[in-house]
Amino acid sequence: MAVQKPTLTVNPYKGLAAFTEADADLFFGRGEDIDILLGKVCSYGMVTLLGESGIGKTSLLRAGLTPQLEKLG
Repeated sequence: MAVQKPTLTVNPYKGLAAFTEADADLFFGRGEDIDILLGKVCSYGMVTLLGESGIGKTSLLRAGLTPQLEKLG
């Protein structure tokens, strides 16, 4: 019996482009960071996210944190 490989219809790698809310299902590997940010936003109402250019701050916020905040209402 031959094993079939799953076929992706979308390339999950964005290169230097930031992930957006629409890419939330493709965004992975930052669950702990999302949980920490979500906890801080819920506790303090405002959080400053600092880091070097190109490390994924925008992707973390748009594809990671924003969908979680929307689930909370």
